[in-house]
Amino acid sequence: MRSVTSCFNSTVYWKTMTRFWPLWALYALIWAFLIPLNLLNAYFNGSSWGYGPSADMNLWIFRQAMEIPGLLRFGVFFALGFGVLCAMAVFGYLYSSRSACMMHSLPLRREGLFLTQYLAGLSFMFLPHLAVAVLAAASELIVLPTAQWGPALYALGVWFLGQSAVSLFFFSFAAFCAMFTGHILALPVFYGILNVLAYGLYTLISTILSSFFYGYTANSAMENFVLYLTPAAILHDACYWWAEIDGDRFTVQGFEPW
Repeated sequence: MRSVTSCFNSTVYWKTMTRFWPLWALYALIWAFLIPLNLLNAYFNGSSWGYGPSADMNLWIFRQAMEIPGLLRFGVFFALGFGVLCAMAVFGYLYSSRSACMMHSLPLRREGLFLTQYLAGLSFMFLPHLAVAVLAAASELIVLPTAQWGPALYALGVWFLGQSAVSLFFFSFAAFCAMFTGHILALPVFYGILNVLAYGLYTLISTILSSFFYGYTANSAMENFVLYLTPAAILHDACYWWAEIDGDRFTVQGFEPW
């Protein structure tokens, strides 16, 4: 019989999920207020104003649904901050000798322990995204006419995939920083510095050169290169979403980095 090496432990995973439930519950609550509860609030406000299921009210709620991907610009900075909090939670045992010895004394391979904690940290964001997307989709199916389901669900899918991808990047970057820091408070410091290091060095060098060399102007190609080395800036600019709605006709423009 061949022996099978497991790289995942469900007990450690669920223990991490239940231990830090306030963190991902707060994250889910914020997104729930921003998307599904906001849609239902718009619907019930329209009903309380006596609009009823009129064309104007449907168009107003449809606009709210189509503007959901616009929250990705906020979501970039939300994931930037929340990603490091998740990394501090799931990898915090590394910064205490007692906790590290206890976790590493378990009958688990080191790569299995790392992968389990990494997936738990991703679940802090991915599971709330999924729950909010399901609730928002159910809300849209309830409050919108059948003809508007397709565009509204498409916009919701854009938000779900975009926010999940941004969260994957920032949490993975925070997990990378967690592997070479020796103190839990050093993790957010290194994480923040590396996120803006290229932009800070470019600004410093440009300021010095402009002070000593008359007529110095920054190179646009270098500015674009530095922008790509500053994740929050380039992702914020890339998550541009605009929808023009005129009755049942709509035009969408999104994810253009400049």
